[in-house]
Amino acid sequence: MKVSVADKDIVNTFQANFGMLSSKPLVLYGIGEKTRILVEQCDDYNIVGLMDKNSAGCVVYGKKVLSPEDVIGISQHIIIISNFASADLIYQRIAYLEKEHGINIYHLNGTKPKDSYIEPSNNYQSGTGFTYEDLKHCINKSDIVSFDIFDTILMRKCLSPINIFQIVERKLGEGHGLNIKFTEKRIEAEKIAYTSFGNACNIHSIYSIMTQRFNISDVSADLCEMLEIQTELEYIVPRTIMVDAMRHAKSLNKKVLLTSDMYFPCEIIKNILTSNNIVDWDELIISCDVNGSKYSGNLWKYYRELYKEKQILHIGDDDFADIKQAASYGINTFKVHSALDLLNISSISEVSNKAQTFDDKLLLGNTVACLFNNPFVLSKTNKINVDDFFTIGYSFLGPLILKFILFLINLSAKNNITKMLFLSRDSYILEKLYQNYIQKTGHDNLPKGIYFLTSRRALSVSSIENINGIADVFKHAPYVTRINFKQFLWATFGVQAHENDIYQNQLLYDLNAKELELHIISKYGVEIIETAKEERKCYVDYYLTLGIEENEKIGVVNFVSGGVTQHFFEKVFKNPNTNFIYFATLVNFEDVSCENEVHAVYGKKLSSYTDSTNALVRYYLTAESIFSSPDEQFVRFSNEGLPVYENIDPHRDFSGIARCHEGIESFFNDTLKNDTRLISRDFSDKFSDYIFGLAFSPKKCSLSAEIKKKLNIKDSFSPDKSVQTASE
Repeated sequence: MKVSVADKDIVNTFQANFGMLSSKPLVLYGIGEKTRILVEQCDDYNIVGLMDKNSAGCVVYGKKVLSPEDVIGISQHIIIISNFASADLIYQRIAYLEKEHGINIYHLNGTKPKDSYIEPSNNYQSGTGFTYEDLKHCINKSDIVSFDIFDTILMRKCLSPINIFQIVERKLGEGHGLNIKFTEKRIEAEKIAYTSFGNACNIHSIYSIMTQRFNISDVSADLCEMLEIQTELEYIVPRTIMVDAMRHAKSLNKKVLLTSDMYFPCEIIKNILTSNNIVDWDELIISCDVNGSKYSGNLWKYYRELYKEKQILHIGDDDFADIKQAASYGINTFKVHSALDLLNISSISEVSNKAQTFDDKLLLGNTVACLFNNPFVLSKTNKINVDDFFTIGYSFLGPLILKFILFLINLSAKNNITKMLFLSRDSYILEKLYQNYIQKTGHDNLPKGIYFLTSRRALSVSSIENINGIADVFKHAPYVTRINFKQFLWATFGVQAHENDIYQNQLLYDLNAKELELHIISKYGVEIIETAKEERKCYVDYYLTLGIEENEKIGVVNFVSGGVTQHFFEKVFKNPNTNFIYFATLVNFEDVSCENEVHAVYGKKLSSYTDSTNALVRYYLTAESIFSSPDEQFVRFSNEGLPVYENIDPHRDFSGIARCHEGIESFFNDTLKNDTRLISRDFSDKFSDYIFGLAFSPKKCSLSAEIKKKLNIKDSFSPDKSVQTASE
């Protein structure tokens, strides 16, 4: 390709300023045409990678696009290939690499931007910033109100527009047998198309370049274009409060313009808007249709000339195109942060660096879209404030549970499991999601899912066949010192204390454990064994009515376990082919005799005191209150085969937990809707665990008083029946 005079100047400038670094590993920030020229013309330089805000993980011009964290340890030199207006903004995003890691950052002209760099004020994230009421006030004073579209009134449920291309590439390979480096070619085609067509570049011209330059057939290009538009529709959602702002403007009879620098022409944008129920606007002005752009400024010049005497307000997220350029033409502006920008200035900004796989990044896109749908969410503090249960379920528990459900589905196939028992109450929401997965995917060959009524009390009592059984239950009973002997005897063995028992009202901490065990065996042993025999018969009958055959391969699903429930389950039902499947197991497992196979997604034999890196184990008591059900604690089956429950909290309010479950289900359904091949995806257990932990880390998130109050567990061994968790 012939190199223009301007491009030769770029190459000469680069070589003059960085010749002394030619043998050093260099990273170029930018993936535009100038970067392509430098990569092609400066092949004697050791360019080890590129950087771009939205393209990390892709390969462009034969070079991998690196994340900031990738650069650390690879290179000590980053060169920003952009104009000065953009270079300063880029530097603000990556300045910490220089300050914290000693990486040199340069402009193309050889200067270091830190010489003129000014720390940004904390206005938006520190509490002095803008609110929705401020935005409405600005709208009220204006005659014409212009809204940017993407990242302002609409957003994608993924971290970057590049993710859309990566999803399309996956669809092409898996669904159409077309294995091409679509993402790389699509990015390069767009750069070439903008160079060739300028502001008039649209999606059709981009795919024209795809066919001309990359030898892709017209049929394949049409398929790619169709899939790209389809995928955009699948992942785009409205920013609810910004749509409300549009409606507010229309209610005041303001003229509402939608203004976008975008390669989708009007007919496609209209379809996207209509699909998201956005119809309250007057004009739609798209750069590729009018051959003008916000970035160049000529759209703002057009507005200013068209509405000479009018007060114009533009609302958008881009510092240069939406704010600086509009202001230079006398247009009032109001900046709203994109979801990604909000993430980057929030207390959980490091989470994007934890996503190691592409699938993790897609999961994070769902979480970010929920947390930062509202651009004003950080107007008072950069800490995430959570005041509704839906967000807890959707953003923080959704990824954790999705990973688990997919794990047990894969395990069932590997181990030929034919029935899956979801233990009450901890597996209530899990059973619903499992059935939902079968229904939505049509995988009716999966093991039959059964919500299995159980409790530690039901299993432990049913396991007793003799005096040794009584001793075994006593050994594993929660020795809660705040309850008295009468309460302990009933809760643990299901028998009432004798009226003349000298121990009945004494607190456990006043009694010697060994003497108490001997007292129970001598005074109540016969009664306990008889009660256990009756309960065991009824319980085994229930087990058999579920159609479980002798030694059938079954799975038993539970949340976090110390092994006691499994120990007694094995003693009661005596099925050696039972697989026990947990989120995690605790170190207590070492002290419990369990014979059957154990599987744990997030770790085995962990300690909530010493395993500080495992968020699930650290906060499992709080999570246990979410892994609950609307029914009370199961105690036993009656002789008539009916379940008997203990009403340990007559004033229990399940509404918050139910709302949390709605969030979990919504996350699960959204993820499944966008990808029916979830079962084969590469989700990291560490990443899902990390996201979960953010919700309960005081430095990262602040839970409302109402949420803290309701996140508690009910304990039949506690006199007040309640053990607070999140609020303590």
